[in-house]
Amino acid sequence: MNKNLIRSCIDATVSHLRAVDDEKRIIEGYAIVFNKRSHLLYDWNIGKRVEEVILPEAVSMDMIRTQDISACLEHNGGQLLARYRNGKGSLEISIDEVGVKVRFSAPDTPWGQQAYEGVKRGDYYGMSFGYYNKLDESGDEVGVTYEKEGEGENAVTVRYVHSIYCIFDVSIVAHPAYEDTSVEARSMDENIRKAIDKRFGKAEEKKNEENTRSEEMMRDYDEISKVINNHF
Repeated sequence: MNKNLIRSCIDATVSHLRAVDDEKRIIEGYAIVFNKRSHLLYDWNIGKRVEEVILPEAVSMDMIRTQDISACLEHNGGQLLARYRNGKGSLEISIDEVGVKVRFSAPDTPWGQQAYEGVKRGDYYGMSFGYYNKLDESGDEVGVTYEKEGEGENAVTVRYVHSIYCIFDVSIVAHPAYEDTSVEARSMDENIRKAIDKRFGKAEEKKNEENTRSEEMMRDYDEISKVINNHF
């Protein structure tokens, strides 16, 4: 199945990430906040940076109850903090008018202690979530629309997410302002390179000419690879 792998971050002003109970080591916060613009992220589907808005209709508890969602530290699957699987588990998930709220007791592990103390101290002050949507036959992402807002130097493309097919990760992060990356994840590394070539007008047979790409593009490629290695 064609997928579009996305990682989005929100900071402390909207995630409300906090440590709330020293005895039970409870951490809670909003992994997804509705109707709020994200920081700039790069969207490989359209080949430009966008601001993302998750609409309330994009997520429902009926959808979430079918998911296998891991709560991790910094998107590291080896530093598992809690898990929600088919409606059960150590990770509590609920939806209200603000967004998708998560709550869990940090485990008695080195990374569990690091997460709780880091949130309590403010070292970790935001959350990030990973999700993907299906792609249609033409390669366009299902459930997403784009609008250009503003004029001239103030113009920005806003990515509106009307539906989410799968949520697989909610993470506590130290740098929620990270500029996230969106990418087709069909055949992982090789298809990432093909997507880069396609979006920037390069034929597939010229993929070895990586030295002509900008430093920024290669940094994006490195970040994409890290996301995929962590989750697949």
